[in-house]
Amino acid sequence: FHPLLQPCEDSLASIGVRSLLSVSDGVYRAVDSESLSNTFIGLHNDATYKLAPPFAAFCCFQQATEAGGEFLLADGREILRQVSSDPIASRLLEKSLRVRVAGLPTPFLQKLDQVDSTPSQSDTRSSSSFVIEYVRDATSVLVKQFVGWGLRTFIPLLQLELAWTSDRSMLQIMEPLKSPTNCHPQSGIPTFFSGLHSQSEYLQAQRAASAFSGVAMTDVFYGGDLSSLSTRDNWPTTEYTIIEPIEAEVLDRIEEIMNDHTVRILMNPGDVVLLDSYQVLHGRDRFQGTREHGVIWLTNDYY
Repeated sequence: FHPLLQPCEDSLASIGVRSLLSVSDGVYRAVDSESLSNTFIGLHNDATYKLAPPFAAFCCFQQATEAGGEFLLADGREILRQVSSDPIASRLLEKSLRVRVAGLPTPFLQKLDQVDSTPSQSDTRSSSSFVIEYVRDATSVLVKQFVGWGLRTFIPLLQLELAWTSDRSMLQIMEPLKSPTNCHPQSGIPTFFSGLHSQSEYLQAQRAASAFSGVAMTDVFYGGDLSSLSTRDNWPTTEYTIIEPIEAEVLDRIEEIMNDHTVRILMNPGDVVLLDSYQVLHGRDRFQGTREHGVIWLTNDYY
């Protein structure tokens, strides 16, 4: 690599999202597990609120043995220009965003709700409902406090926050408020800066592929007006602006724009793609067989 670039730690190293292929060289494994081979990894920036290595070198060690697995690239500046001029997609630029990076299903709380709604004699129901409601609310508080303590203790740099779904079927782990755009720290040029294309649950389902499942149930929401971004440094917070779903027509238009600007590269063993993390989005197509790619995160003295 260029002598001015030095390897640095993955911004998500603290939660072990990517394992190391080579400790001495700082090479992390790309998203190549067989369980996610049929999942389209949409265009995104590897950033979590304010943590992002400025450069990345993506390396091919082995192509997909059967088919697919192309590396995807797009210029965030060009995407922003088209989004800004589009009457539907531009709605996304009017609000801040909330990203759900994980979700903890809590079916036991739903079962308490079902018990509470079971028909019974009025007096018995009145007393039992009070007890069930008390147990449910107390359990909700304890679960949220325990998970929140774990996040603050073990991965405080990510400043993750918690929010229940309306039916308390899932405790959502959320990133702090984000702007859908960002200015490059050196040039100051604005760019589209979001993992929306990759993390939207709606877009994952629309692609008819296996969406992220288990704990990694990602999604993206509106987080309020852009003025709300001024409050995001007040962490940890107990509550925040109610999250709102992003309209399907906005997400569909973002998908079209992303596809218009996507460059597909079938990398050969030994190929390396060096990119600026602050202005280039990247992703990976579905593949069949096995595939082995890696990434080295890089920085320099100017960051």
